[in-house]
Amino acid sequence: MSSYAAIAWHPDAADIWVDGNYTGPNAAQQGALEMCNQVMGGGCTSTGEWSNSSMTVIRDRGGDFHNGWNGEGRAGRRQALAECSAKQLLPCEVFATIRSSTSRRSPGASVRKFYAASAWVDGTEGNDHKLYVASGYRSADAAIAAAIKSCNDATSRPCVNNMWTGNGFIQAYSVDAGDSATVETTAKRAQEAARVNCKKLKSATCELQALFDSRKPGLFVHEFTKTKAK
Repeated sequence: MSSYAAIAWHPDAADIWVDGNYTGPNAAQQGALEMCNQVMGGGCTSTGEWSNSSMTVIRDRGGDFHNGWNGEGRAGRRQALAECSAKQLLPCEVFATIRSSTSRRSPGASVRKFYAASAWVDGTEGNDHKLYVASGYRSADAAIAAAIKSCNDATSRPCVNNMWTGNGFIQAYSVDAGDSATVETTAKRAQEAARVNCKKLKSATCELQALFDSRKPGLFVHEFTKTKAK
């Protein structure tokens, strides 16, 4: 007997919705979307239905989801992982593997993400070597706007966003070339990503400095420091 399922997600949600184990098509996608939209208030999308196999859900460093089908020798899964991982320092994470026989996965409102973003002075002129971080916001746009405003207000210079994350961490660090920052889904991964970039840059200096959790609300200012090579 066939089994059909579908996944739905929302850009501001840290989990996914699944409706499945149907014996025929055209029901699972509607069910997954309805569950997601009920919690998130609209804006959900679906990966589409599949049958008699499983789907891998992949998470990138910013907390966004991607998917790869596990049929036909898992070629879709491998491709999705490769394409996602090529855009960041660490390989993307496998978040979940969902079988078409899965009846239901329906998280509640606690899955709504908290965002953090960082900004610094655009260019070298007037650069104060500080990172301005806004965290605890309910959208990436709001966090980015707050971080840029904090930088603008403090420096009276043009400022730009350099990093953002949903339910993740911003890691500030220094390399030979100067100030840097990266994001990842956990504190450990953020630290590891910074170290990977240090090696990639062949930097003698690699100093991990402040770490910011997107779930802890506030406006923060980090002053980069120069240290001896490690």
